Amino acid sequence: MKWIGFFIVAAMFVACAPKTRHVSTEKFDEAISSTKHPSSAFLDSIKELVLPIYDMYVLERPGLTGKISVTMTVRQDGGVDSVSIDTSTVNYPELEKEVQEKLGQLKCPLIDYRSLKPKANIEFSAEGVAVTQTQPRSASQIMKVVRKEAPRLRSIYNSYSKKRSFDGKVRVKWSIPPSGDVENAEIVEATTEYPEFEKAILEDIKQWKFQDGYSGKTTVTVPFTFSE
Repeated sequence: MKWIGFFIVAAMFVACAPKTRHVSTEKFDEAISSTKHPSSAFLDSIKELVLPIYDMYVLERPGLTGKISVTMTVRQDGGVDSVSIDTSTVNYPELEKEVQEKLGQLKCPLIDYRSLKPKANIEFSAEGVAVTQTQPRSASQIMKVVRKEAPRLRSIYNSYSKKRSFDGKVRVKWSIPPSGDVENAEIVEATTEYPEFEKAILEDIKQWKFQDGYSGKTTVTVPFTFSE
């Protein structure tokens, strides 16, 4: 029986971090289980601080809408060390500055943030202020898609193995931006000695689609093992 095996052996890098950090599969899974993410109380606290600011500025500029995405550095005691604006579509520098300064005064409801840098999206509309928060992709989320798409690679292998018998491993590296597309896909190792097959595998992976809405750009390296 012909089969294909796969698993993440290298790791994930978050491009938006100050420095790219290598994390093995085991350590990465451990980090996921131990990390404390912002709670709904945290997001509600942001809304309570920002809503009065918006109410004041919308009087000066009726119909004011847009979204401000921020990243905060939170200490273990719950205090905020810094607030940076990643992107903004409100086109109102005074509002952006006041939001940034106000969030710097925030006392987080939870004190176990450690060195986490939570991200929040603050959206202004006719309904008022809405605050949401995005997370980087996890290994399990990525592997869910890889398992779903694996039959496509198996079909390619079955097609090429009819021409000649072969087996081996194709190790592919690619990046996943917030849009969920596959970027910069490349083969970093291959042992099949079948360049045409390896190229077909790579071209198929380039068409994969991951869920959008996650923060940062994540890079993964996945080895696919093919055998009869």
